[in-house]
Amino acid sequence: MKQLFVIVSRGINDSVKTVVVDDFVEACATQLGILTGVSADIAKVTLKSEDIETVKDNLEKYGRDRLANDEEEV
Repeated sequence: MKQLFVIVSRGINDSVKTVVVDDFVEACATQLGILTGVSADIAKVTLKSEDIETVKDNLEKYGRDRLANDEEEV
C-alpha cells in the first residue's frame, strides 16, 4: 500500500489549497513552502533533519502537524 501525505492550507479569506504528495520529505518541504511562500524545491534545501523529525513526531503523536497557529493551519 502506498502512503500519501495531504497538505492543506487555509488562507485568511477562507481559500483552501490542497496538495497531495507521496514522499515524506517532499511533504515537509511543501508544507514549509506554503507557509513561507516559496517553492517546495527551495524549501527542501532549507529543511533541517530536526524539522523533519519534529513533523514525524507530531504525526505519530497527534496525527497531524501544524506549522502555524490555530487560525492559520497548514
